[in-house]
Amino acid sequence: MSFSWTTPCSTSSALPGTSSSGRGCKTWPTRNISADCWSVRPGNEGHWRQDLADREPDPPPFTTIAWRLAHIATVFGERASNHFGNGSFDPAQVAWTGSTDDALDIVTAEYTRWREGVRSLGEEGFFLPCGPAEGPYADEPFLMLVLHINHEFLHHAAEVMLLRDLYRDAGA
Repeated sequence: MSFSWTTPCSTSSALPGTSSSGRGCKTWPTRNISADCWSVRPGNEGHWRQDLADREPDPPPFTTIAWRLAHIATVFGERASNHFGNGSFDPAQVAWTGSTDDALDIVTAEYTRWREGVRSLGEEGFFLPCGPAEGPYADEPFLMLVLHINHEFLHHAAEVMLLRDLYRDAGA
């Protein structure tokens, strides 16, 4: 069975009522998003930015579909960069545009970098320590990190799909 990141978006109206970005998906709605929500939105300098904080607020804010996609890209991007690249990934430098298509392209690119790095480990590599990039988990086997990243992706992707369905069914 093959899997395509863009199939769900191209076969449904992921974000009804917004303008098309050209490949069948929609752009992210920016109106009516509370300032209290975390999202990806145009910044003062004209570039789209993911809302971030040094420490998660208590209680944590509601996060939009856009923010969750950005978070998924960051999870893959930071780990791929830290373990298989030069460690320079910076979520504040990601070129968000407000387009769902572009967001999916970014998620796919970062996932691909992570997947290729994991594949390069070989069987023995899964049992080596993660190393200092994982802070207090540095001595844990890399396999535990791979399982953690899979868990992160699965639960955030499920949240994206649930929010998409709720948004669609709310008649927005």
